[in-house]
Amino acid sequence: RFSAQSCDAVLGADDSDRVLAELERSNLFLIALDGRGDWYRYHHLFRELLLMELTSTSPELVPRLHRLAADWFHANGLVEDALSHAAEVGEHELSRLLAAEHLNLIRAGSIDVLMRYLDMLSDAELERRPVAAAAGAIVAGSQGQPTQKRQRLEQLARRERGPARRFLFGRLQ
Repeated sequence: RFSAQSCDAVLGADDSDRVLAELERSNLFLIALDGRGDWYRYHHLFRELLLMELTSTSPELVPRLHRLAADWFHANGLVEDALSHAAEVGEHELSRLLAAEHLNLIRAGSIDVLMRYLDMLSDAELERRPVAAAAGAIVAGSQGQPTQKRQRLEQLARRERGPARRFLFGRLQ
């Protein structure tokens, strides 16, 4: 999904509202998601075609555009959308955002979102973000998720050395 404001931020433009209104009037595979015309999406087949065209003509732009989108969604409090774009950038970007937003996801009851994105991260990346791994271990334990998942996350969080380890596990040892 996208809005004129998100398009402007990603494209560095200031006329996306006009372009989107024209596309909607022309009925060019654009679907309004609300009655006000604030949010849109493309028909899924057209979206795939656009993505294939971008990937074949300018593959170097794809991660940059996803990073800009992730930043805009995050700055506007749309964490799940931000995570989706961060995942497209790579696991470093995804782990950075999860480490920053894990508490907000838990407070919002988005446990499944947190766990789904943690599952996408390698052990090495989770070792770099022990707070995200620790949050995942706590959630996995409290939500009755498989013991193996909790143990993996806990072990990765415990491998961290330094101040974060003392903060996270100092009282347990």
